Amino acid sequence: MAPHNPQVKEGVVVFLRHLGCPFAEKTLLQMQNSSLDHPNLDFVGVSHADETTTSKWAKAISEKHGEIKNLKLISDERRKLWAQWGLEDHSLLEVLGPRSIANVVTLRLSEGISNRETAKGSNRYARAGAFAINADGKIKYTWQADHANDLPDIEKAIKSI
Repeated sequence: MAPHNPQVKEGVVVFLRHLGCPFAEKTLLQMQNSSLDHPNLDFVGVSHADETTTSKWAKAISEKHGEIKNLKLISDERRKLWAQWGLEDHSLLEVLGPRSIANVVTLRLSEGISNRETAKGSNRYARAGAFAINADGKIKYTWQADHANDLPDIEKAIKSI
Protein backbone atom coordinates (compact mmCIF):
# COMPACT_ATOMS: atom_id res chain seq x y z
CA MET A 1 0.00 0.00 0.00
CA ALA A 2 1.07 3.55 -0.69
CA PRO A 3 2.31 5.61 2.25
CA HIS A 4 0.42 8.85 2.83
CA ASN A 5 -1.46 9.21 -0.43
CA PRO A 6 -1.38 12.84 -1.64
CA GLN A 7 -4.78 13.22 -3.33
CA VAL A 8 -4.53 10.27 -5.72
CA LYS A 9 -7.41 7.84 -6.16
CA GLU A 10 -5.72 6.18 -9.11
CA GLY A 11 -2.83 7.73 -10.96
CA VAL A 12 0.72 9.02 -10.74
CA VAL A 13 2.57 10.90 -8.00
CA VAL A 14 5.78 12.67 -9.05
CA PHE A 15 8.24 14.22 -6.64
CA LEU A 16 9.84 17.14 -8.44
CA ARG A 17 13.43 18.35 -8.34
CA HIS A 18 13.97 21.88 -7.06
CA LEU A 19 11.90 24.63 -8.64
CA GLY A 20 14.17 26.33 -11.13
CA CYS A 21 15.66 23.04 -12.30
CA PRO A 22 15.09 22.49 -16.03
CA PHE A 23 14.42 18.79 -15.39
CA ALA A 24 11.62 19.67 -12.96
CA GLU A 25 10.16 21.93 -15.67
CA LYS A 26 10.37 19.17 -18.30
CA THR A 27 8.74 16.73 -15.87
CA LEU A 28 5.85 19.12 -15.16
CA LEU A 29 5.25 19.56 -18.90
CA GLN A 30 5.26 15.77 -19.37
CA MET A 31 2.76 15.42 -16.52
CA GLN A 32 0.57 18.07 -18.11
CA ASN A 33 0.52 16.23 -21.44
CA SER A 34 -0.14 12.88 -19.77
CA SER A 35 -2.97 14.32 -17.67
CA LEU A 36 -4.66 15.62 -20.82
CA ASP A 37 -4.23 12.24 -22.53
CA HIS A 38 -5.54 10.32 -19.48
CA PRO A 39 -8.34 12.39 -17.92
CA ASN A 40 -9.54 9.40 -15.87
CA LEU A 41 -6.30 9.34 -13.83
CA ASP A 42 -5.01 11.69 -11.13
CA PHE A 43 -1.60 13.34 -11.51
CA VAL A 44 0.04 14.96 -8.51
CA GLY A 45 3.35 16.80 -8.56
CA VAL A 46 4.99 17.28 -5.17
CA SER A 47 7.14 20.37 -4.67
CA HIS A 48 9.23 21.23 -1.64
CA ALA A 49 8.84 24.98 -2.10
CA ASP A 50 5.93 26.80 -0.48
CA GLU A 51 2.51 26.82 -2.13
CA THR A 52 2.71 30.38 -3.49
CA THR A 53 6.17 29.85 -4.99
CA THR A 54 5.11 26.50 -6.48
CA SER A 55 2.07 28.08 -8.13
CA LYS A 56 4.09 31.02 -9.54
CA TRP A 57 6.69 28.61 -10.94
CA ALA A 58 4.04 26.45 -12.60
CA LYS A 59 2.29 29.49 -14.11
CA ALA A 60 5.61 30.74 -15.52
CA ILE A 61 6.04 27.38 -17.26
CA SER A 62 2.52 26.78 -18.52
CA GLU A 63 -0.50 28.94 -19.14
CA LYS A 64 -2.60 25.80 -18.54
CA HIS A 65 -1.57 25.60 -14.87
CA GLY A 66 -4.65 25.34 -12.69
CA GLU A 67 -6.98 24.56 -15.62
CA ILE A 68 -6.41 20.80 -15.81
CA LYS A 69 -8.68 19.19 -13.23
CA ASN A 70 -6.75 15.93 -12.86
CA LEU A 71 -3.34 17.61 -12.42
CA LYS A 72 -2.48 19.09 -9.04
CA LEU A 73 0.66 20.48 -7.49
CA ILE A 74 1.08 20.22 -3.75
CA SER A 75 3.71 21.70 -1.46
CA ASP A 76 5.69 19.66 1.05
CA GLU A 77 8.12 22.20 2.46
CA ARG A 78 9.44 19.92 5.19
CA ARG A 79 9.75 17.03 2.72
CA LYS A 80 7.87 14.66 4.99
CA LEU A 81 6.35 12.98 1.94
CA TRP A 82 9.84 12.52 0.45
CA ALA A 83 10.83 10.62 3.60
CA GLN A 84 7.60 8.58 3.72
CA TRP A 85 8.08 7.50 0.12
CA GLY A 86 11.77 6.66 0.65
CA LEU A 87 13.37 9.44 -1.39
CA GLU A 88 16.78 10.54 -0.12
CA ASP A 89 18.86 13.48 -1.32
CA HIS A 90 21.26 13.29 -4.26
CA SER A 91 25.00 13.47 -3.72
CA LEU A 92 27.01 16.43 -5.03
CA LEU A 93 28.27 14.36 -7.97
CA GLU A 94 24.74 13.28 -8.94
CA VAL A 95 23.67 16.94 -9.07
CA LEU A 96 26.72 18.68 -10.51
CA GLY A 97 28.50 15.86 -12.31
CA PRO A 98 29.41 16.08 -15.99
CA ARG A 99 26.43 13.94 -17.04
CA SER A 100 23.91 16.27 -15.40
CA ILE A 101 25.60 19.44 -16.65
CA ALA A 102 25.84 18.10 -20.22
CA ASN A 103 22.13 17.27 -20.15
CA VAL A 104 21.26 20.79 -18.96
CA VAL A 105 22.96 22.11 -22.10
CA THR A 106 21.27 19.51 -24.32
CA LEU A 107 17.82 20.33 -22.92
CA ARG A 108 18.43 24.04 -23.49
CA LEU A 109 19.52 23.51 -27.10
CA SER A 110 16.91 20.90 -28.03
CA GLU A 111 13.82 22.20 -26.22
CA GLY A 112 14.63 25.71 -25.02
CA ILE A 113 14.23 24.69 -21.37
CA SER A 114 16.92 26.16 -19.16
CA ASN A 115 17.66 26.91 -15.53
CA ARG A 116 15.41 29.40 -13.83
CA GLU A 117 16.18 31.10 -10.56
CA THR A 118 16.09 28.51 -7.80
CA ALA A 119 12.96 29.09 -5.78
CA LYS A 120 13.27 30.08 -2.15
CA GLY A 121 13.11 26.98 0.00
CA SER A 122 14.04 24.66 -2.84
CA ASN A 123 16.74 22.09 -2.23
CA ARG A 124 18.96 21.38 -5.24
CA TYR A 125 19.76 17.97 -3.79
CA ALA A 126 16.15 16.73 -3.58
CA ARG A 127 15.82 13.49 -5.53
CA ALA A 128 13.02 13.15 -8.06
CA GLY A 129 10.78 10.12 -7.86
CA ALA A 130 7.58 8.77 -9.40
CA PHE A 131 5.00 6.26 -8.26
CA ALA A 132 1.86 4.84 -9.87
CA ILE A 133 -1.02 3.91 -7.61
CA ASN A 134 -3.95 1.73 -8.65
CA ALA A 135 -7.56 2.08 -7.50
CA ASP A 136 -6.87 -0.27 -4.56
CA GLY A 137 -4.13 2.05 -3.29
CA LYS A 138 -1.35 -0.34 -4.25
CA ILE A 139 1.89 0.96 -5.70
CA LYS A 140 2.32 -0.51 -9.19
CA TYR A 141 5.35 1.48 -10.39
CA THR A 142 8.29 3.05 -8.60
CA TRP A 143 11.16 5.10 -9.92
CA GLN A 144 13.91 7.18 -8.33
CA ALA A 145 16.35 9.41 -10.19
CA ASP A 146 19.95 8.25 -10.19
CA HIS A 147 21.15 11.68 -11.36
CA ALA A 148 19.64 15.15 -11.37
CA ASN A 149 18.93 14.92 -15.10
CA ASP A 150 16.96 11.66 -14.97
CA LEU A 151 13.30 11.96 -15.91
CA PRO A 152 10.47 9.62 -14.93
CA ASP A 153 8.81 7.51 -17.60
CA ILE A 154 5.27 8.71 -16.92
CA GLU A 155 3.75 6.61 -19.71
CA LYS A 156 5.36 3.48 -18.24
CA ALA A 157 3.89 4.44 -14.86
CA ILE A 158 0.44 4.83 -16.43
CA LYS A 159 0.65 1.45 -18.18
CA SER A 160 1.45 -0.23 -14.86
CA ILE A 161 -1.88 0.75 -13.32
